[in-house]
Amino acid sequence: MRAKASTASEIVGGLAKGQSVNAISRGATWTKVTFRGSTAYVASAYLTTKKVSLAVAVDAGLVKVTTSALNLRTGPGTSYAALTVLKEGTTVTLSGARSGLFAQIYAGSRRGWASLQYLAATTGLPPAIATRTALADLTIRTSAETSAKSVGEIAKGSAVSITGAVKNGRAQIVHRSVLRWVTAKYLTTPVTSGPVAPGLPKITGTRYATTTLIIRSTPDADFQSVTEVGVGTALSITGVVKNAMR
Repeated sequence: MRAKASTASEIVGGLAKGQSVNAISRGATWTKVTFRGSTAYVASAYLTTKKVSLAVAVDAGLVKVTTSALNLRTGPGTSYAALTVLKEGTTVTLSGARSGLFAQIYAGSRRGWASLQYLAATTGLPPAIATRTALADLTIRTSAETSAKSVGEIAKGSAVSITGAVKNGRAQIVHRSVLRWVTAKYLTTPVTSGPVAPGLPKITGTRYATTTLIIRSTPDADFQSVTEVGVGTALSITGVVKNAMR
């Protein structure tokens, strides 16, 4: 969505596939639409009066850039609290999760939900958000698909830079300046020799998420949603279980 009817004009926003927009006038090249209390222009070739399916793939690991200041929220909707406001031009990485017109993204080490309307495609590598340690020798693959080609191996104990994207049980990594994938369950947070934070219970083991999990403030009904973790995420457990929750 542009401020004027020209590809050289400023980008003021975007539309996700299947999203509705109110047209003021339509030309062969550009359609004038209402947008955030004002007007904007969209290429007419990409608008239709027919209903379009919202089943659009939001692949894990895709890199996007914000087209305006954008709220990073705790959940997929404007009713969820904003964690922070991302500046226009911020590079983010898609986790692969989507709900309606919202996608779960990583912005640096922060993870949250943002409107697809204000995310545009860009080139380049997604930023690494953290380092993990290989718990076993890991096969490096070209993609997260089951048919992905093997292109090497990472030795047990090696440090691995992750982007936060997880798909089909595989985590996206940055390896020799190229995006690759490895089995997520064999990655863990590096062990540190520093002191344990006071007041925390003793860790009794590690479990791996088999689906997307909501991290809650308490195991009770009046909990607050803190964040979410994807499939394959390593979680340290204390052994305490309440209301069928750890």
